[in-house]
Amino acid sequence: MKKDNLPYINTLLILILGTIILMNTLGEEKTPYVFVDNFKLFNGFNMAREMNELHGKDIQNQTRKIDSIYKLYQTAVEEKNESQVQVLQTLLKREDAVLQKTKEYLSKDVTKQVWDRLNGYIKEYGEKHDVRIIFGAQGDGNIMYSKSFLNQTEAVLEYANSRYEGNE
Repeated sequence: MKKDNLPYINTLLILILGTIILMNTLGEEKTPYVFVDNFKLFNGFNMAREMNELHGKDIQNQTRKIDSIYKLYQTAVEEKNESQVQVLQTLLKREDAVLQKTKEYLSKDVTKQVWDRLNGYIKEYGEKHDVRIIFGAQGDGNIMYSKSFLNQTEAVLEYANSRYEGNE
């Protein structure tokens, strides 16, 4: 190798190294792998909020009803009114079963409906933004560390709420 070629080789190596650095730097701007915080996404999703408000009122009303019956029950026990105690016990059991059924519906069926809708929007978001994989994290449990730009929770939440409201 001649010493005359050394400046050309050095320039070529610097260009290659610069290109590699530039590609790695630009690669951080757009990545095919991102994650979302499932808890934050679910709780920030407008459909989940609406469903919680709707069914939360049902649960509050049913709880108030049970509390009222329980006060009557306590009074009947204090007054030693056995026939009223039995009637109120039966009523309390029935109303408590209604409350438990409402809570179960909210925790299982409504949650499933919300996740079904959210998963569709997450898929659309991934396709629209050319993302290969969107990981779901439970708070800080599954993703122990990442660069902040990989957390797309806010962007996906904004997209999902926009789609839910019929804006996109």
